Amino acid sequence: MSRGGIAHIVTVGTSVIRNVPVLAPRLGLPDELVEKFRRWAQAPPRSPEDAEAGRSASPGCEEFERALDVLASDPYVVSAELNAMKRYLEARMVDAAVLLASDTGASEFSARVLGEYLSSGGIRVEVHRVRDLGLDFHSGLLNLIDAAAAAITKYRREGYRVWINLTGGFKLETAILYLAACLSRMGVERAYYIHETMKDTVEAPVIP
Repeated sequence: MSRGGIAHIVTVGTSVIRNVPVLAPRLGLPDELVEKFRRWAQAPPRSPEDAEAGRSASPGCEEFERALDVLASDPYVVSAELNAMKRYLEARMVDAAVLLASDTGASEFSARVLGEYLSSGGIRVEVHRVRDLGLDFHSGLLNLIDAAAAAITKYRREGYRVWINLTGGFKLETAILYLAACLSRMGVERAYYIHETMKDTVEAPVIP
């Protein structure tokens, strides 16, 4: 069935979980909860704290709901990924979003909070935790490319145009994903990210 619209493939880092403690005090979050978010943001992969973040990545958990409140209060400050999408969200040019998290609890937590926020606005959302991404370079990179390719194929078959948001996550992996998307003719129409110096969304040319 053809739906049309624009689907965004979004690599997700940990900006949500890192920025929640910064904005949390103004919303009255308890100090112990703010400190928990700080520990999660600094936790190495596979640590008990990172695993705890992953276990809390679902609606109904207090940490999840509080993080969602903070995100909703200032989405473009809390989330680097949403900041890159701002002009498209405001122009209603985001009909679907596939959020690709690294294989860590902190990234999955951030992605699922982002997903809940986007879906509350009527956007079709999928969240995928990419195996080994952030843990093993070669395996994680291949799995990232596979996950992106599968999502691109799926949404193009449904009649969507596909864009890639490369702002979040690991810079080298996202750069290689961009190159793979160009050279493999996956059908990506546009790639974009927040430029660190210009502080604005930059659209990268997609090599035909």
